[in-house]
Amino acid sequence: MFKIQTMVPYNMSAEFFLFYTNVPNDTRATALEILQIAFDQSKFTTKLIIPIERDVFYLYNFNLYPKEKKYCAAHPMLTLINTCYHGVFTKRVYRNNYDFSRLNCTIPVIMMEIPPFVITPNDGLEVLILKEFERRLNVTFEKSMNSMSGSWGMKQPNGTWSGLLEQIYIDPFNIGVGAVSLKEDRLIDFDYTTDYFSESMLFVVPTADRVEEWKLIMIIFSWSTWLVLFILFVVISVLIWIASNVEELVTADDRNLTTFGSAMLLSLQVAIAFAVDKQPRALANRMLFITYALFIIIVSCLYQSALIDILTNPQYQHQIKTYEEVVDASIPLGGSSEYREIFNESDKVLYDKYVILSGENAVYQVAKGAFITISGEFYVKFISGTPEVTHQDGTSKIYVIYDDVVYIDTFRIVFSKNYVLKKQFDDIIDGLLTAGFIAKWTQYYTNQYRPADWKPMDYEKSTSNDVVLTMRHFEGSFALLLFGLVCGLITFGLELILYKFNKEKRRYLIQRRWKKILVARRVFNRRFLH
Repeated sequence: MFKIQTMVPYNMSAEFFLFYTNVPNDTRATALEILQIAFDQSKFTTKLIIPIERDVFYLYNFNLYPKEKKYCAAHPMLTLINTCYHGVFTKRVYRNNYDFSRLNCTIPVIMMEIPPFVITPNDGLEVLILKEFERRLNVTFEKSMNSMSGSWGMKQPNGTWSGLLEQIYIDPFNIGVGAVSLKEDRLIDFDYTTDYFSESMLFVVPTADRVEEWKLIMIIFSWSTWLVLFILFVVISVLIWIASNVEELVTADDRNLTTFGSAMLLSLQVAIAFAVDKQPRALANRMLFITYALFIIIVSCLYQSALIDILTNPQYQHQIKTYEEVVDASIPLGGSSEYREIFNESDKVLYDKYVILSGENAVYQVAKGAFITISGEFYVKFISGTPEVTHQDGTSKIYVIYDDVVYIDTFRIVFSKNYVLKKQFDDIIDGLLTAGFIAKWTQYYTNQYRPADWKPMDYEKSTSNDVVLTMRHFEGSFALLLFGLVCGLITFGLELILYKFNKEKRRYLIQRRWKKILVARRVFNRRFLH
């Protein structure tokens, strides 16, 4: 029984030599047993030096790709590659005797249906990469397709793996494709190619519902603006009513405004830009009337222009656009179980409200308005033109929050630790990245389902003209109204002061006249009656 110490060489392409000191009875059987142990530990480049006689040694290794075998490196064949006589090899030893460009074998591949990475066994971004492997390495992939309802799996407490990774863990000659992410707990038992694609993982939320038609007239102003306008209407009515009941200031024509109902009717006629039947004559009422009318003219112009825009463009309710709104939303967050662990330490609120959706397309559930989910930008763009996420009028059913990136994910091809073709796969992927082929394929799948007149999904841009008018938009008109009210109050005060002055003046003149009359009467009585 032989044992080789478990180790992971730094350079997986380096030659790994073993020296067996004893002369065995059965050289081939001993060599086969030792090399099989090395092979099981993924030391594929192992060479064994074993003595035949005192000064004669054989050099054995495994031929990983014999032509009569099907799977690459699955059934290695013991091969005598060199002989050493008196310390000298008959042939060159320090070279890799594997021609990776002429493998002529089959590689079993576990595929997860994750569009657009793997759409079908013959279509998808990663499928194109596999085709390059086939062409350059002369290999054939035996594909095993799995639906999106599956999972790559997680490590179990007993050290094994669940999901599709279990198949790679059990059979180290399998490889896995389908948007496989690099995760720390997987690095112990699995290896990856260099990353060929990275993307932002974003929140995908339902688009806001359209506002009902009967509400369109009301949404032009915010509720606070409507409230201020109503309070202002009542205040103006009260001021006109008060001014009309000050007997000293009212002319005969203003007697019809002495009731509060008539004053409110006058204010209402001005508020709806309707012609009034009688104009006020008193200076204070005139000042209030003119100021309020100018203010209403400005408000009416703003209202009418906004009304035209609202009636000709679709209007929506409030759209969820930020991370904070996702947290506060009544819509549950759902998706893959892998995404739930993201919030385990960062956000307990989202972690607790997260719903695991198994066997369902999470983005399609978002399009139905049932969930908020996390998805990659590439996938969202890929399905952006499909009927499942698009209304009949061409508008999208989903909204992507680009400003709050959840995290950046990278995707690779996964296989067992120390996989023999890792270096060859990495070299091909690096070449495809450098030449721009992967970027070109990415653009192809991004535009695959989009109609010719498709425009980028930009909810913010499409609704930027649909602005609800608030108090900020009326600062100028309110300033004018305030100026008019101040002038009206000043005029009202001056009129009262002037009236009091004139009243006292008339009273003084009358008293003085009466005094003169009384004096004249006394003089007359004294002269003519006595």
